Amino acid sequence: MGRSWLDAARGWTGAVTGRVMAPFRQAGAPPDASMVLSAEGLWVEQLTVHVRPSILGVLRGSYRKVTGQPPPDAFDQSHYVTDYLNASTNRMTGTPEQVYRRIADTLAKGLDAGQPISELARQVEEILTVTGNDWWDNRAVVVARTETMAALNAGTLAAGAQQQITERRPMVKTWHATVRGPAADTTRPSHRAADGQTVPLTEPFRVDNETLQFPGDPRGSAGNIIQCRCTLSVSAADQRSK
Repeated sequence: MGRSWLDAARGWTGAVTGRVMAPFRQAGAPPDASMVLSAEGLWVEQLTVHVRPSILGVLRGSYRKVTGQPPPDAFDQSHYVTDYLNASTNRMTGTPEQVYRRIADTLAKGLDAGQPISELARQVEEILTVTGNDWWDNRAVVVARTETMAALNAGTLAAGAQQQITERRPMVKTWHATVRGPAADTTRPSHRAADGQTVPLTEPFRVDNETLQFPGDPRGSAGNIIQCRCTLSVSAADQRSK
């Protein structure tokens, strides 16, 4: 997932850099940060090309793991999957705004400090260089952790919904937080409190005063889902009662 996101970033910056740097290259003027925001649509296109297929692959793999069968042919175009992919993509659309702020701040501070335009141009071009850039690498790690776990859980929920139909019996879902081991110390208190919470398959969990269909639900707030490691399991309701 992280590699796919970096591929999207490279495709986007490859198209944007020329626009941002044009004033400097053509007339020795400061780079134009606003051109980053003018390319927000291109960022979504790159996410669609590079990242969405990776997310879909995780959804399909999770479904297969739960059911023991590949998802049906209609799975990829189902309302549930397309809605999830759209919500997941929307979660990642803030990158141009973040890059714009980095460039605008760099230019503002540099101009105030009296730095040469050539030095400012170098710094801006460095911001727009993805390969070997810690900022982009760190963002890719966050995206990979967040989107992979969320898609695993979304796929599990889709599999549970299919089981509920084919087996004709009610299913429930259970929230599992990391409460043991070295990583337990970094588990959000609200997620620790949700550990073991079980609800009917179509009902949401209540976590930190929010309703989430599964851990990592892209409709949740950033503070509740970014880098969430919690997992989801589904089971027949009559098995839980025994």
